[in-house]
Order: sequence, then C-alpha cells, then structure tokens
Amino acid sequence: MRAILTLTFLIVISSVTEAQEDSLISFSGYIFDQDSIPIENALLVSFRTLRCYSTNQDGFFKIFLLKGDSLMINHLSYDRKIIKANNHSPQSNRYYLTFSTNELKTVSTHRIEEENFEKNMKEMTFQMKTNTPAYQNGSTTNRYAPYSPATAQTGIDLIQLFSWIKTQKHNKRMKEQGQ
Repeated sequence: MRAILTLTFLIVISSVTEAQEDSLISFSGYIFDQDSIPIENALLVSFRTLRCYSTNQDGFFKIFLLKGDSLMINHLSYDRKIIKANNHSPQSNRYYLTFSTNELKTVSTHRIEEENFEKNMKEMTFQMKTNTPAYQNGSTTNRYAPYSPATAQTGIDLIQLFSWIKTQKHNKRMKEQGQ
C-alpha cells in the first residue's frame, strides 16, 4: 500500500514539475522613453519572485518567466509601469515610459547648526562644571582660568596671581618661538 502511495505521489509531483517547466516562456522586448530613445539600466522586477532584471544599452531585455507573470519597470528618471509577461516577439514588446522629474526639497541647515552649537555649549559648560575642582567647591569662578581684570575680586587671590604669571610666561615663550 505504501509503495502505491509513494509511486502516486511521485507521478503527481513530476507532472506538476513538467507543467511548470512547460509554462516557462522567453519574455523579451525593449524599453524606450517617449522619444523612442532606449532606456539603459531600467529594472524589471518580477512580482512573483522579486527578482530584478535590467535592460542593456539598447533598452533590450530577455528573461525566462511564467506566462502572465507581472513585472514592474522601474527607473529613477521615469514613471513606473506594470507589464505582463508574454511569448510575443521582442519587436511587438515595446514599452514606452514617461519622463518624470524628481524634485528635491531644499533643506535649511542653519537652524540645525544653531541647535547643535547650543547643545554643544551646554554640554561643554556641564563638563567644565563637573570636572573643574573650583566649581565643585561651590565657587562661581574657575580658579584655574588665567587672571583677568574683569573677573578680579577685591583682594589678591594668590592662585589667580600665579596662574596669570604662568599664562604670561607661556604666551611670551610662544611669541619667541614664532607661534
């Protein structure tokens, strides 16, 4: 009994396979623009298999598909078109695509740059306050910054004075080296 079922199953499978192989057709044709100029590298996408095929420099294509398969012709510069596979001659399979302009909207980056600058400044201020010991002690000035008369407080802070002297020496040395 098993042998009969197996044999029947194999016969059915082989007949289905043969039927599918018989229904494969050679589908070929040309793709042109409205002025009958061949469209090179137009893509033909099979809806059934999702395989892509492209046209050559003459706009010609030749593929093997099942009769009646749907294909989408796609190209960046032209409107899409859907066609059905058939076994007609390539001369009778001429498809014409309409030119389509793709307009890109302008993008202003000025506001984005301002937002990034503001975000980066806030991050730098946070990092400075987090990593500078003077801010961690609750002072509102950075004792490691070079001395400036605008930030001078009443009285002399020796650390600021030494920092200012060190900065002046550094600036003088850099000038002498020509930098």
